[in-house]
Amino acid sequence: MIKLIKEEKSMKCMYRKAMLLVVGFMSTLICSYADVESAVWANWDEKIREYEGEANNESPVYVSHVLTNSVGLAVADFDNDGDLDYATISGDRILVYDGSSNGESAIWYSKDLGVGSVDLIDGDFDGDGNIEIAVLGARVRVWEPATQSNGATETWYSESKTDPIAGMATGDFDGDGKLEVAVGLGSRPRTYEPATQASNAGPLWYGKSFVAANMGAITAGDYDGDGNIDLAVCADDRIRVFEPKTQASDASAYWYSINGNGVVTAMTSGDFDGDGNMEFAISGADRVRVFEPATQVSGSAQYWYSKAYAGNATAMDSGDLDGDGMLDIIFAVDGRIRACEPGSQASNAAEWYYSDNRTPNPSSIVYVSTYFAPVGTLIVIK
Repeated sequence: MIKLIKEEKSMKCMYRKAMLLVVGFMSTLICSYADVESAVWANWDEKIREYEGEANNESPVYVSHVLTNSVGLAVADFDNDGDLDYATISGDRILVYDGSSNGESAIWYSKDLGVGSVDLIDGDFDGDGNIEIAVLGARVRVWEPATQSNGATETWYSESKTDPIAGMATGDFDGDGKLEVAVGLGSRPRTYEPATQASNAGPLWYGKSFVAANMGAITAGDYDGDGNIDLAVCADDRIRVFEPKTQASDASAYWYSINGNGVVTAMTSGDFDGDGNMEFAISGADRVRVFEPATQVSGSAQYWYSKAYAGNATAMDSGDLDGDGMLDIIFAVDGRIRACEPGSQASNAAEWYYSDNRTPNPSSIVYVSTYFAPVGTLIVIK
């Protein structure tokens, strides 16, 4: 994709792993005469906070007003004005705020969600070019702030399940060019495709059933290098990897980790060692641990691990926070946001970055890179 900057002011383009997963590989952005700024956004202590990752024990450069009992965080241009916005669930509604301002008025809000909504994620689920918000509760529900008025009802919703619910991920899992949302719902990993399924539909695909209480976080990536997007799920004390495109529903995982990881509450994906293979990172048994299914047999332990912490991380993402060309694992544990770099740090290493301290831990963190380009610049994404 090539973009020519024609506006009088510089354009901002956000690097988005969720969208890149649709095509099955991590993309790079080459920008002539452009500045790159990285940041970590966090839903922390009932406020949205932004950190630049430039110094240890740093304070946030942005702090929102109080968002009572807020959960979840998504960062995207939801209103198509060229600026990044953030969305969270607070007061039983989805609230969207302009990220360039700390004003107390939301630029958009949904209808009352009712109780039980635990997370949200963004993506273009209907393929119309606008970014939607998918919310996970007893069912998956989708809103489109760019085209819906305040207080609107959802544009799409899935079947309802009463079992415990786990995490969310996005990807084109069936390879049809449309974005699906994957969730841990009703004791199984499930995928839904709002672009092609009617509301109240059951899953497009579902994996083997597990003990519902043992379902944890999920993440997505092409872990075996075959060009199809896989789904990594924490279930029954192991990390299990499925490939919805090639596996029938109710199939068992094609790869699994060693047991003993416990209930994993945070996961992310990336090529952390720079070998060209996609890995996934987890927070389990008080450490960050990294696995590479492409080169490790089922039943393997992690190939890299961090130092031990007092507990598991509550949130995790990945990105090149320090701009050295290697992906970092960014996670929230022991009252701080921290970052480690498996490609340059030995196992059992401490984090190379940590934020200021407060409790409890963030409920969500999101890594964002923003590219600033002057008028006339060609931006090539490939």
